[in-house]
Amino acid sequence: STRLIKKNSLILSCRAPIGYMAINKVEITTNQGCKSIYSDKLNSEDLMYFLIKNKQNLQKLGCGTTFKELSTKSLSNFLIKRPDLNEQNKIANYFSNLDTVINNKQRQLELMEKYKEDLLDKIFNQKIRFKDENGCDYPDLFKTNVGYYVSIHTGKLNANCQIENGKYPFFTCSKKISKINQYAFDTECVLISGNGDLDVKYFNGKFNAYQRTYIIESKLIDIKYLFYVYLNLLKKLKQNSCGSVIQFIKLGDINDVNINLPSREEQLK
Repeated sequence: STRLIKKNSLILSCRAPIGYMAINKVEITTNQGCKSIYSDKLNSEDLMYFLIKNKQNLQKLGCGTTFKELSTKSLSNFLIKRPDLNEQNKIANYFSNLDTVINNKQRQLELMEKYKEDLLDKIFNQKIRFKDENGCDYPDLFKTNVGYYVSIHTGKLNANCQIENGKYPFFTCSKKISKINQYAFDTECVLISGNGDLDVKYFNGKFNAYQRTYIIESKLIDIKYLFYVYLNLLKKLKQNSCGSVIQFIKLGDINDVNINLPSREEQLK
């Protein structure tokens, strides 16, 4: 039969996966994949933070072949050592306040990312133009194909050439930058991962690259400006990517891009 769980209980997922936690602020019911913990002698939030710290130990208690499940008996026998209720309350309030700060910062970051995305769209679709130092308009934009102004190469190495704690950055198909002990390039460029995460990066210096990483250089277009051109086009590049299992970007999709090119002075703005 369905059982109502008291508000301010600790709700713990006990399978697929073990260890997701939350505090319910109203009475609720759950399916059999969750268990609830409530005690007048325990602050549920303090217990949650304690179990978050000990999540791996909880997961080790799971049994099963298809997926691990934490039984009621194993959970009941899990040893905890907590201070008196007053100190539990202080610990819970401290981490709860810290979570509030983190959530607010994350929300601010999300808003800034959205603001940046909107600005990229407006600037690179000429909805916004900059003025020069005298407050005058820059020259009209020049419609052209970016392929006329850039040179594009690829790396030569396999992704497994990366070395932990290597000396130089090693750009692969991952958003995370790996390391390697030899460099093959020493330049300012835009890097586009040709498969995997399909990401765009800017770099200036010595590095090496995976064989499906595109390295884009230009002596005629400011490289940082070029980075934002491709960052603005990233969604379109992903939409045009090929492949059923692993998506990949073709050279033509990077090279054959029409842009409205501003003067170099406006690019640097």
